[in-house]
Amino acid sequence: VVFHKGKRMLWNRLRKQPLANRPEERVRLRFMDHLILDCRWPASRIASESPVENPKGMHRLRADLICYDRQMKPLLLVECKSEAVSLNEDAALQIARYNRQVGARWGCLTNGSVDRWYKFNSNRAVPLKCSPLQEEHTAQSSQGPDRTDVAERDYEYRLDPDYWRARGFLGSKLPEEFSNDLADYLSTWLIPGGGKSDNSPPLNHQSGDRQSVDIQSGESPAGDSPGIHYLDLESMPDLIPLNHFYRTEKLGNDNRIAVGFLNGPDGSSWLVALLSRNRETVALFTSQLDLGLARNPENGRLLQPGTGSQTIDIRSILPDLFEKGADKWPRSPGKKIFKKLCPEALSG
Repeated sequence: VVFHKGKRMLWNRLRKQPLANRPEERVRLRFMDHLILDCRWPASRIASESPVENPKGMHRLRADLICYDRQMKPLLLVECKSEAVSLNEDAALQIARYNRQVGARWGCLTNGSVDRWYKFNSNRAVPLKCSPLQEEHTAQSSQGPDRTDVAERDYEYRLDPDYWRARGFLGSKLPEEFSNDLADYLSTWLIPGGGKSDNSPPLNHQSGDRQSVDIQSGESPAGDSPGIHYLDLESMPDLIPLNHFYRTEKLGNDNRIAVGFLNGPDGSSWLVALLSRNRETVALFTSQLDLGLARNPENGRLLQPGTGSQTIDIRSILPDLFEKGADKWPRSPGKKIFKKLCPEALSG
């Protein structure tokens, strides 16, 4: 994530340029992270938005991602869709049509929540049950790591504050010790129902179906389980851009809570909590963590429709966030915040 004129934009590490924050682009960059961080595929052997010849002579086509083997022959063709797009037969026909020009061995259709893997046979895309990619990369390595080593390495990058800074969760103003604690917290907190023993990536693309809770509709295959969801929230005066990934969960039958950690254009770090009921916002709480860490009592603000804005010190609600290690931080900070500040809104 990078900021341009106060707006959040996405940084494509392969093209080395900022791009508009669009749904399909977010899916593409998450899959790119999956290739590089989880499968440990060299970035030098991944191409982004490569031109594909259109045999019909119409507008030029572009392949979202192409992964090459050590001989620089196309191995995997990835076509990314937004989360709102279903992966139907038409999408499968599209990736097969693209591959007539690319000549990859495998294909993957993804919308960031569901993956469909294929093996190309002539001009047909034959469905596969799972991803063949990581096994192939290990086989190509002269001394490939065993599965235990893969699990340990996959978890290590989650603990690096720079990983979270680059993705818009941490600002540069936080001291190193607190940044390390927050990175440790995010590495497990952003895995729905996860922990250090869970080897699924916290924010990266995860192979297979993933479940999330929509803060607006509250619909989720996982019922009341927490989930990670991108919320395209509108900007508000005197606040940082709020559109980002949030951990969302149900609270009772009607209430939905979303909590996120965000950075600001000036290097600040924020905790944002949103309470909604029946698709309407009930309360919004924001706190600038670097001010809270400096014991500035005007670090937070509570906004409620019809009642205006109220200054809040986050230390009065979540003291453990600053006094104890990450293992002592609350797993559901949103519940603590709103039960303390507006209990009537939760029971309304």
